[in-house]
Amino acid sequence: MFRHKTLPYAVHTFQRRCFGNAACHCIIAIRSGDDVIVIDSCGPDKTPASRIPQIEVQLYLNGDLTPGTIIEQYSGGYAYKVRLPTGTVIQVKRVGGVFLNTVIYLSTADYNQTEGLCGSADDDPRNDLFGGNMPTEWIKTWR
Repeated sequence: MFRHKTLPYAVHTFQRRCFGNAACHCIIAIRSGDDVIVIDSCGPDKTPASRIPQIEVQLYLNGDLTPGTIIEQYSGGYAYKVRLPTGTVIQVKRVGGVFLNTVIYLSTADYNQTEGLCGSADDDPRNDLFGGNMPTEWIKTWR
């Protein structure tokens, strides 16, 4: 979804089939420095959403959590905010049973330094590849 061009920050997702042929996010992996924060509502198999009580968070750390990274839980464990050292905030909420809604709020440190589905953050919508202008092959590289 999002990758900083010069700093070690990124957000990736895992999708599961939903609503027929659509793909919905159910795992979000956030890289902050040399650590990865995984927010998972999929579970280890194709368990129905009704059997998964809440989101599971796993931290893959190399020592202490990267300084400046903050993880907040709210809404009874059904939502999280992760703040990266740059000030970028990733908000993850459980919706529709097992699926996750992810919103990324970029910081000023991301200006003209991002790539991915969130665009380049340079105030030029012509180079952001969204909507009907998004080439299929480019999308596949972000799977």
